[in-house]
Amino acid sequence: MPQAMIVLADGFEELEAIAIIDILRRAKFKVFVTGLDSFEVTSCRGVNIVADSILADEVAHDFDIIILPGGEPGSTHLQNSELLATVLQKQHQEKKWIGAICSAPRILAGLGLLDGVKATSFPHSEPFMTGCIYEDKPVVIDQHFITGRGPGPAMRFALAIVEKLVGRETASDIKKVMLYDLR
Repeated sequence: MPQAMIVLADGFEELEAIAIIDILRRAKFKVFVTGLDSFEVTSCRGVNIVADSILADEVAHDFDIIILPGGEPGSTHLQNSELLATVLQKQHQEKKWIGAICSAPRILAGLGLLDGVKATSFPHSEPFMTGCIYEDKPVVIDQHFITGRGPGPAMRFALAIVEKLVGRETASDIKKVMLYDLR
């Protein structure tokens, strides 16, 4: 069972966070909903979430993927965390998966983790995506990074994580159950 940590800070984008948590749990991931520095986290639109843990308690834990949702000022809070920077650098050094969506990919770019890597972000964050090979796509996968544009592609982003870590068949099964590709 893959283990995923999604780190939430006050001002996170709720659609991204909840869609990712939901889809990963459907895929049988062990999902750790982790507050940056508090168990109670409030989204950018006032939705309150009670996290399973706080980041300081998860530092020694190994995760198959660490995921950062966007939203403001949530991404700014994540970007200002030295502890999160250390956790992300360790994950990167071990070549383990890192996912970031919306404004959160700029955090990875700011740490130099995306140098020479194909990535995407919310359009307003593009100027901060230095060092990467920027692509205007809903979801971009390169090396051990999965990046997404924003709330609209959040389900596609989560399904890409499932496909890469568990397999295409599981992702396909989840799409069917969720009526994802109705035409």
